[in-house]
Amino acid sequence: MRALVSPSTTAAGAICQNACGGVAFIRVFNHYAGLNNDPPTHEQYQPAWVFPQLLIDGNQVKNIAEATTHEVGHNLGLDHDGTNTAGYYAGHNGWAPIMGTGYTQPIVQFALSDYPGANLGGPGAGSAQANADDLETITNFLSPAAPLLDGHPEQFRTDEPGTSTGNAGAVPATGAYIHNRLDVDVLALGTCSGDVTVTASNAPVSPNLDIELQLLNSGGTVIDIDNPASAFFDLDTASGLDAAVSGTALPAGQYYARVDGVGRGTALNGYTDYGSIGAYTLEHPGCDGIVPAKPGKPRIGRATPGKRGGAKTAKIAWRPPAAAANPAINGYRVIAYRKNNNGKYVQVSPPSPVYPASKRFTTYPGNGTYKFAVMARNARGFGALSAKSNAVRTR
Repeated sequence: MRALVSPSTTAAGAICQNACGGVAFIRVFNHYAGLNNDPPTHEQYQPAWVFPQLLIDGNQVKNIAEATTHEVGHNLGLDHDGTNTAGYYAGHNGWAPIMGTGYTQPIVQFALSDYPGANLGGPGAGSAQANADDLETITNFLSPAAPLLDGHPEQFRTDEPGTSTGNAGAVPATGAYIHNRLDVDVLALGTCSGDVTVTASNAPVSPNLDIELQLLNSGGTVIDIDNPASAFFDLDTASGLDAAVSGTALPAGQYYARVDGVGRGTALNGYTDYGSIGAYTLEHPGCDGIVPAKPGKPRIGRATPGKRGGAKTAKIAWRPPAAAANPAINGYRVIAYRKNNNGKYVQVSPPSPVYPASKRFTTYPGNGTYKFAVMARNARGFGALSAKSNAVRTR
């Protein structure tokens, strides 16, 4: 898609008699010649125009951005968020919908047409947007066959790794994203100790995201939580959208940040978490940022026949992974593979119990020819499986 921000009075006069802040065709993203027997080409539906000189206080970067997002929304299939008496809803209490007019409110988000007096398309009969869910409309238009996830197509940008302390990824150096109202990011801060402060910050001008931030320890216990109530500050800025948490005299250990997009009040007097999405950055002085990981592959030793109480067995030894694990290894599990009649080694189920970290051998009863492999475990879970040992015959 193309959006052209232009002060051209000639273009504005030809397109809308200098009476619009912007204009765009609806539902033309990726339109091509021959689609639905429609002869015009993609270029004939481009660009979406924005005329800053015709916006309210057109010198404001925020208003140019709001108008551009609004017009691109039309290209992606969205109609106006209006009421029964107005073509554009101008918002309330610091909030407005992107497809209304957000020039007089600092928080402007995609919406569900659930604000007071909502009428999708404004006065008149019907709307070009059948589904009031803006994000679902956009993603269904981009990929109609997309599978639904709790009503929302899985067509958002790739999420940062981490929904719990068990699978948390590193804090992205270039910032992270809350993608939709279902998205919660849990990010590993590494080893923290002493006095720690973690800050989650939005873009400086009119961000869409209202942040709730939590500081968690390695067990997932909440040490601190911050979700300040947003409030109108000026046309560009709302207070209370960023968040900061802290811990005092924390014992050295693994800590995590949990980031969620939240709302304020209800759709009737504030806004829900529906459109509270977007980019944020995370700062965490007092933490080293090193992400804990599952252990690497143990180094397998040689399998040898053994004997215990008259029963023939096999004995296997191993050494820890070459790289030290963080968190430390707290156990090992042995996987046995028995040779079948076709000469293939098939895993024997179930695996062994978890042996303590200090144990370096195991015995496996039963007649047959076996190979063995070992995997190490720490607080993050089981790591990669080692190479298989040599074959050993137990009968």
